[in-house]
Amino acid sequence: TMSSSSKSYLWYTILSKIAQAELALSEGGSTYIPGALSSLDSAINILQSLAALASCSIMFQYELLCQRKDFLSLCLSLRGMCAEMKLTNLEGDHHTRTRKHQSNLADCFFLLASNYAKLNKKYGAIQCRQTRASIRTMYSVCRFMGSAIQQIFCEASKSPHSKFCSDQMGQVLKGNTGNILYKLMSKLNKELIERIADSTPKFRAEAMSEIMEVLFKFPMPFPRGFFSFKSLPKIQIEINASDERSNQSESSDVEVQVGSPFVLVASGILPEQFFKKSHISFSQIVAYRSFTYDGPVMRDGDNEDTSNNATIDESCQELSVPNDAIERDEEFPSELLPAYNHIDVKGMPVMGSKFSIPVSCEPLLQEGYYYLEVSLFVRDLCGEEYLIPIDDDYEGIMILCK
Repeated sequence: TMSSSSKSYLWYTILSKIAQAELALSEGGSTYIPGALSSLDSAINILQSLAALASCSIMFQYELLCQRKDFLSLCLSLRGMCAEMKLTNLEGDHHTRTRKHQSNLADCFFLLASNYAKLNKKYGAIQCRQTRASIRTMYSVCRFMGSAIQQIFCEASKSPHSKFCSDQMGQVLKGNTGNILYKLMSKLNKELIERIADSTPKFRAEAMSEIMEVLFKFPMPFPRGFFSFKSLPKIQIEINASDERSNQSESSDVEVQVGSPFVLVASGILPEQFFKKSHISFSQIVAYRSFTYDGPVMRDGDNEDTSNNATIDESCQELSVPNDAIERDEEFPSELLPAYNHIDVKGMPVMGSKFSIPVSCEPLLQEGYYYLEVSLFVRDLCGEEYLIPIDDDYEGIMILCK
């Protein structure tokens, strides 16, 4: 039977390890973090073993467990800092080891929050509403912890905010504001954290410890999407020049002139299976582009040694944010056409909605080869965006600027 198969045994063992970790945290608080980390480590290792046996994608489960483990590791470091501050009744002078660790810990919580935001963008389209709400909750908890550490340890009112503190979402994660956990964090911030800014370091450290214990005793919503293995179909796209100033070249996909703006067109088909598997309602697709400088133009008589060409204008190395970043500089939205039978880029018939997105590109100011990639997202009715997986054969295009 399926329940007695090796895959089922591994899966039940994973769930058992996760349950042990969460039960220990809810009963013992931060003192049980080491044991919970050990259980999560075992669950992650077994999950990797399951991935070798199963033919389905387990990346969502893997990333979710890894981020939960990172959260507990940061809380363990915070527990040690609180203990040190309570013992010494000192908060540490600027540029000392203690102050730098406190500042870095706040940065790490904000960075972990952005990782949860990425997780929501990457897998949100195929997950149910409860799963997306659970990820948003952990995003908010991480940001709350980072803000609390800044106010309690780093005197945020007297120093600039962390570079990770600002919302890196483009579209801020919203929702669940009526959840009791949101209300709890808001109350802790207004009635406790903001009122103890002038208290002794020992008292503030004790308050931070109590805040952490309260959050551990509060049951975190576990994503239902963790219990199902599913993935969206990958789509195929092609990018072509659509400007008279752009043409094909033997050494590149597109050739443009220095200092001249140009337009590329990203086109493809969103298959019918994407709509069937998706848990969100959408009718708009959004493209983001990113440039990477690939190398100089070599002409006859040029020195073959390119080591001296390593230094170029910083503006040419990265003209927009990388694909793995949350914040984007410019968006290119487009509406989807009604579903119909189409021929994809590989010449195969496919039922789906076709899209064609003009991507405007700013002038390139230095000669050379540039690598351009396009990321695609669907936008739901609330304005949130979710990543569309692109076929592995897609490698972007090479642009020759001269």
